[in-house]
Amino acid sequence: MKQTFKKFLSKLVFEGLLKSFIASAVIAFGACVATAVLTWMLAPELWWTVFVVFGGVMVISVPLFFFLRYRPSMESVAARVDRLGFNERAITMLELENENTFFANIQRADAIAKIESIKPSGLRLSVSMPAVIAMASVFIASAAFTVVGALSNDGIVPSGKELIYAEEETYYTVEYIVEEGGMIIGGEEVQAVLAGEDTVTVEAIPDEGWAFIGWFDAETMKNVEDLMMFGKLEDAALSTDFYRTEINVQSDISIYALFTEMGEGEEGEGDGEGGGEGEPSDQPADAPSNGEGEGDGDGGGDSPLLPEQGGGAGGGKDKEGNNINDGKTPYGDLIDEYLDQAMEYVQNGQDVPEDIKKLIEEYYNIIK
Repeated sequence: MKQTFKKFLSKLVFEGLLKSFIASAVIAFGACVATAVLTWMLAPELWWTVFVVFGGVMVISVPLFFFLRYRPSMESVAARVDRLGFNERAITMLELENENTFFANIQRADAIAKIESIKPSGLRLSVSMPAVIAMASVFIASAAFTVVGALSNDGIVPSGKELIYAEEETYYTVEYIVEEGGMIIGGEEVQAVLAGEDTVTVEAIPDEGWAFIGWFDAETMKNVEDLMMFGKLEDAALSTDFYRTEINVQSDISIYALFTEMGEGEEGEGDGEGGGEGEPSDQPADAPSNGEGEGDGDGGGDSPLLPEQGGGAGGGKDKEGNNINDGKTPYGDLIDEYLDQAMEYVQNGQDVPEDIKKLIEEYYNIIK
């Protein structure tokens, strides 16, 4: 009896293995989707574990499905043969296998003859189409998530962890300001910069007749303005560092590009005589007096940043009020020293001390 169904058994065993593979693949690819999503979200460097999971599930589930569900038996083989138009002759033959009656022998002989006339190729494989569709769907999903996981590990696409816990990007405004005498080129005067990034390098270009002094932030500009008022800013060396880049920006910044106008010198000569005794002058010792004396001198040009000063020589006496507090040393003898100190504070980004400011202001108030 078994010999009669043997030629069909091998084909149905293959069918059972195929069904077991499809059913196992649906489960395995589903597990791969879950693994790929988890690794993408939590540990992109473990994206390759998807293949381990697939192999492990298949090794376990294919034998289980085959032996517990899809392994063909003689009854199932007979039932499949009867579908070829035998009207249950094969299954009846199995039921009467142990009977030795006349009717059983006649039925068995007829069924065997019919079955042996059929070729195994006449028995078609039967696979569930919904199962195939389900397997294809989860395969595509698992493949897609696996590729995403591999790309996130290489930094090409962000990982789920980066998307979930990503901090909102912070931008800061960096402004380059020119009040007069020049322009900014190379980069925008107002730049929006991502926190921790650098600005686009800008360049300060003076207008004709102007010179570039330097770059100053908002904190030091008030000191710069003091020095402009005191007329000392022109004593600083003109800057040759025309380029500016803010590194690792962490706040809003305002940067001033400061220019100074280059005045044209004017020369003049003069002679003067004075006679008699006059009142002492209100000018410091180095300025001409209204008292006795005669002299001639050349007057130099002027600067837009310095009060106008003339040149010459003469005799006379200073008021006691024109001296520093010690009553001995004229302001004019020490003003350059104080101006130099003030400029040094500015260049170092520090505030000019109030006592130095006061002395400089008093000097310029006197010579007005």
